[in-house]
Amino acid sequence: MFPQRSLLPAVAMAVLSLFALIAHVAAPRSDARFVVAMVEPGGGIAAAAALADRSDARLVAEAPVPGLWLLASERRGLAERLHDAGAWVVFDPLGLRGCFTLKRKQQFDLS
Repeated sequence: MFPQRSLLPAVAMAVLSLFALIAHVAAPRSDARFVVAMVEPGGGIAAAAALADRSDARLVAEAPVPGLWLLASERRGLAERLHDAGAWVVFDPLGLRGCFTLKRKQQFDLS
């Protein structure tokens, strides 16, 4: 009989590899003008607006996933400023476009 314990390292490595790939694809560039940031659970628009204010960014839209917000800034270093201001996670919205899309009425020009 095939011992299931021997599958554990392979499954763990596959899961870690998948997370590493997602993190690489979704990591924002230092010159990104738009990013998706996660605020604390239950914070809502008040937490997102406060985060935008503390990081010199503007709140653009709410993503379909609760707690994720699209923010924009003309200054470089938006992702770093958001992390410093308390964002839990910061993603590149173009890297995540296959996972999360803005609702039709909330689509904005990202160019």
